[in-house]
Amino acid sequence: MGEIETIIQDLAASHKFFNVMNGISEIKISKESCSFSPEQEARIALEWAKLINLGKVRYSTPLVAAHVHSITFNGGKLNIPVYSTDFMHYRATLDDNNTRVWAVGVSGLTRLLCDSGIFYLFGERNGKNLNTGGLLENVPGGFMEPDNLTNPYPIKSTYLSELVEEVGIPFSEEIKLKPLYVAQLRTDSRPGGRNYQDLCIEFSADIHGITPEQTQRYFMEKFKEREHSRLHLINSEDLPKFVKENLDRFTLRTRHTLQMELASYIHG
Repeated sequence: MGEIETIIQDLAASHKFFNVMNGISEIKISKESCSFSPEQEARIALEWAKLINLGKVRYSTPLVAAHVHSITFNGGKLNIPVYSTDFMHYRATLDDNNTRVWAVGVSGLTRLLCDSGIFYLFGERNGKNLNTGGLLENVPGGFMEPDNLTNPYPIKSTYLSELVEEVGIPFSEEIKLKPLYVAQLRTDSRPGGRNYQDLCIEFSADIHGITPEQTQRYFMEKFKEREHSRLHLINSEDLPKFVKENLDRFTLRTRHTLQMELASYIHG
């Protein structure tokens, strides 16, 4: 087994994505509604109060969740019915066996295509681990919000909003998005890992004509307080080495995406 195959195997063993849908040509978001029973709302309010008292959460923000059992996928066309909710309903039901709120998250495996080469874009989260440093992840990425549903293209709207918020790259840059996969993430297989209820929509995102130096300037000049402490711009030739050296630092979503991307290094 070659080195890249070994890295892919290690990545695959470190996450538990399921209901993975590949070969997507089109994604449609259908806006629907959802209501919770008084008993469910009472449990959610009680759990939320506990989380606040423990200092695990501070406030709730709007987000979008999916009716995952009503998703349809035919002929490459994926339809995802969604509804508006908030972080409280998502976070307070992570360990509730009777209620599931599947938050819709959008992120991109972002590449800069310029004269000097192809560069992969990763963000290092704020908050340092004493042994490994901050977690590494694809940027941009974030939960879809109800405001995104007012846009004719809510997934692209989410990606572009996060791109400005996290990196500072403006909408004016030439950006091409292509679906990679949609999958559900429920558990972290690593020791001490927590539960999730995420419907992950992953894209490859190619940004043409912008250099790593320009990207770093966007990042440094636009923000005083950032979700990420730094950006890593990795030449495509160095990606396998970078992944191998930082395997334990990647978020679960990024691990799955890198698993697929490195497979393309082998199969073309």
